[in-house]
Amino acid sequence: MERQLHIQIIWKKLVGKLLINAKTLVLRSCSNLTKLSDSIGNLKHLRYLDLSSTKIDEIPYTIGAVHNLQKLLLSSCSNLAKLPDSIGDLKHLKYLDLSSTKIEEIPYTIGAVHNLQKLLLSSCSNLAKLPDSVGNLKHLRYLDLSSTKIKEIPYTISAVHNLQKLLLSSCGSLSTMPDSIGDLKNLTHLDLSESAIEKLPDTVCNLEELSVLDIKWSNLREIPPHISKLKLLHALTMFVIGKNSGSNIEEFGTLQDLGDYIQIKILDNEIDGEDVSKANLKDKKCIRELSLELKGVNDDSDNKARDVLDRLQPHTNIEKLYTRNYGGRSFPDWVGHHSICRIETVFLNVLTNSHQLPTLGQLPSLKSLEIWRFDKLEKVGDEFYSSGSSSSSGVGVTETPPPFKSLQRLVFSQWEEWSWVSGAFSNLKELQLYRCSKLNGACLPECLPSLTKLHISSTSPDVVASLARCEYPSLRSLTIYECLELKSFPQGRLPSSIQTIEIDGCDELLSLSEEVVRWPCSNLKTLEIRGCPKILERQWNLGMLTSLTSLKIQEVDSERLVSFPEEERQLPTSLTSLTLLQCLPEDGMPASLTHLILHDLPNLKSLNANTFRLLTTLQNLSIYSCPQLQFLPEDGMPVSLTHLFLYDIPNLKFQNANTFRHLITLKTFEIGSCPQLQCLPKDRLPVSLSELRIRGSPLNKQCQKNKGRDWEKIKHIPNIFIDSKRL
Repeated sequence: MERQLHIQIIWKKLVGKLLINAKTLVLRSCSNLTKLSDSIGNLKHLRYLDLSSTKIDEIPYTIGAVHNLQKLLLSSCSNLAKLPDSIGDLKHLKYLDLSSTKIEEIPYTIGAVHNLQKLLLSSCSNLAKLPDSVGNLKHLRYLDLSSTKIKEIPYTISAVHNLQKLLLSSCGSLSTMPDSIGDLKNLTHLDLSESAIEKLPDTVCNLEELSVLDIKWSNLREIPPHISKLKLLHALTMFVIGKNSGSNIEEFGTLQDLGDYIQIKILDNEIDGEDVSKANLKDKKCIRELSLELKGVNDDSDNKARDVLDRLQPHTNIEKLYTRNYGGRSFPDWVGHHSICRIETVFLNVLTNSHQLPTLGQLPSLKSLEIWRFDKLEKVGDEFYSSGSSSSSGVGVTETPPPFKSLQRLVFSQWEEWSWVSGAFSNLKELQLYRCSKLNGACLPECLPSLTKLHISSTSPDVVASLARCEYPSLRSLTIYECLELKSFPQGRLPSSIQTIEIDGCDELLSLSEEVVRWPCSNLKTLEIRGCPKILERQWNLGMLTSLTSLKIQEVDSERLVSFPEEERQLPTSLTSLTLLQCLPEDGMPASLTHLILHDLPNLKSLNANTFRLLTTLQNLSIYSCPQLQFLPEDGMPVSLTHLFLYDIPNLKFQNANTFRHLITLKTFEIGSCPQLQCLPKDRLPVSLSELRIRGSPLNKQCQKNKGRDWEKIKHIPNIFIDSKRL
């Protein structure tokens, strides 16, 4: 309280002397600023005020007296929940940014800010409505309501005649738009992407100046008829084709200037190749990214699905192609044809009918390829790499270049047999395999010279075992996830270049560490073991891993204890971060630790004071979900601690007054769900503390500002949060 009063006095002196004639005041990112003095109203000449990313929770009513203010920036003021009605007195305000605040409603008086041109409300997650008075903002040109909970747009929006941009992306509660939207004659950009909008009013086609209609990934099931009336439209990001989908395909075909991105959704199985050919995709030269949603065409008994996809062939300028829910048995020739020489990304997601991949190996610019859900695909053979033909000249035959020469990322699932071609994938950097339970390990390419990241998920143990014979000299990251039959790590060497190994959800894995330390993994920095309940290791000999900085052991058998060798020479002195989840440390810990997380330890009853006293470099300590832990070590907590987090420890109590006295560098202290903590230690918390957070605890009442029994112990701390609310 004294600190706040002191700040208020200084502020008044500043306003009275230094700031009285100021035109610009920038207090952005002043994290200790929680209040704005009422004397702000004395700054009669102020035009620009930036309070972004501060901790203020309200704007003084006197703000209305700053009559010359033109720009007010309040973005990322995470405690700000409302504006004063006096905001309507700012007659010269042109720019108001409230994005990423906790604003719940906009004052009705906002309609009196007649000169407002730009209103930013994006990511105001508590905002559910706009006042009807928004229709009085005659000069408003830009309105951003993206990622809000807005449920409807006021009908009065029609009166905002100068509005040019209306952004409503990711509005998950917005399902309709008013018919009056068609009166916005100057609107050029309407963004409804990823919103819950189900239908657009037909009046949208009256927006003669509209150039961008972004509706991708929305819930729209139809496009307003007569969309072709929008002569300036160059970005229509989604078109729906179906029996009752509004605009017909011929209309879409006439929109020749569409550019960049288009998503086409076919909802009706009655649509055939003759119908979709009217879309004239092949003539739309400006489209660079094409997404085809073919859910409505899934019966390929008469090759209808293949014919539909064939007629949706894009212009050769295409760079990214996504096909989802394709039900054809095979792909048309244009998918993978060398004439599509600019394509960089291909994503194929099919239904159960497809049993053959398109020929993609000769696409010269292809960098990323994802192939999903080919349930009937039994073999990936030569047809995947090349059509088998060679181009000839007048003298002789031109040799076919190595397949996939530019590919850098390959992701696939459910392959059973993979025949690879020598020289292929020479630039591949990332390989991800999913649900390939029948894939033989011998199918993996023997040499991938550029591979840096390998992810193996729900795949046969043979694939993991085959890593010992493969040459991947650039490999840095290896992830093995939910390989349920895997019992041991590969017997052999992995590349010395490897820096990260993650093993997760391998239920039958019995052994690991002996194989890990056998390799010359001199560059291994991160080792994570999660969800391997049968792993037998009790002692983790890590001394040969001389570069290891982070070790995470989570969800191994909770009845076993994890121990580390006592001899210092057997421990990597580089280790700075240790996470133990559902496993207990039996002996000491590496003295080099700076970060320690103990999580979900049902058998942990106490913390060894001697062990913690030796952790002289420990800075971050987090303890979660330890139901039997009652006390912290007396005078045993490392003096070096800067951050302490205690959550879900139902029996924790502060044993004596000295628990925190020696923590002279502690900056952040968080307590949550510790119901036995009735009060803080008798001594006040360290003066070094800059932030205290308490939630779900009886301490909430004891720490109430100016009233709680423990207030005197914490009032010196600049930032105090009780149940996420700042005091």
